[in-house]
Amino acid sequence: MLTEANKEFKYLELNSFNIKSHSKNETLYIREWRTKKNKVLHHFIILHDICDHHGRYELLAKDLWLKFDEKINITFIDMKGHGLSSGTRSYVKNFDEYVEDLHLLLNDYESIETKKVLIGQGLGGLIALSYIQKYEHLAKERISSVVLSNPLLYLKIDVHILYERLLKKINRYAGKIRFPYHIKGSDLTHDRIRIESYNSDPLINHYMSISLVEEIVRKSNQLLDYSYFLDIPLLMLLSKDDFLVNWQKCSLFMKGMPKELANEGLYPHSGHDLFNEKNRDKVFNDIYNWISDLNR
Repeated sequence: MLTEANKEFKYLELNSFNIKSHSKNETLYIREWRTKKNKVLHHFIILHDICDHHGRYELLAKDLWLKFDEKINITFIDMKGHGLSSGTRSYVKNFDEYVEDLHLLLNDYESIETKKVLIGQGLGGLIALSYIQKYEHLAKERISSVVLSNPLLYLKIDVHILYERLLKKINRYAGKIRFPYHIKGSDLTHDRIRIESYNSDPLINHYMSISLVEEIVRKSNQLLDYSYFLDIPLLMLLSKDDFLVNWQKCSLFMKGMPKELANEGLYPHSGHDLFNEKNRDKVFNDIYNWISDLNR
């Protein structure tokens, strides 16, 4: 899908390549949109959701590209076990593997004036926060702002209960076993076209592994009080009709941040995947307006 973008945009240069993961055991797929214009306003790093991949963020990328007059760079990464990267599907032994792979990606870019804007959806949001927590001082140097869309900070209680029941019945070390929840497009969005696209996408992992769910719960618990230490501008986008994330608790998380740095967007009738929802144009506008206001 993304290969068609260079036919639409005059100043777009597309690159794709693989890099070794931090552990050197897997290869990570990287996709770049680079502007041919001399001035670069922002460099967006887009981090996908659980079971997801970079291609599902084409609509977001196109909107940003147009709104910022093609004066931006965009980098996509498929995390290990997702999309075109190698690894057991939707499995990670330790959540910090994702964090270290993001750190590796950010280290690959030379130190230039353009700081990065992290945009994380769901799992990507949790990875972004975890990176900032672990590499706090570096994050301040490299990242100008962060957009989190329904980050996996608080999984809903029914998911926790199902998870805990299952763990009692299986060997604790059987982490690659599938978590018994089949993710469907209709769980994520109300847009019929995007639902069908999700359900038929061969790069989508419709199941999570037990280990991945366990690591998400563990990492989110580590981050619950971290908002009191966050001092990077943050925009939290929350869906009130999210099947996976407790939006009220995510909203409370924001209360710990300095008011001048914390911004929130609430979407009453939206599902988990705001970037593919019916009201995505409003979501995209909110992101653009917030970033533009930060840089005035």
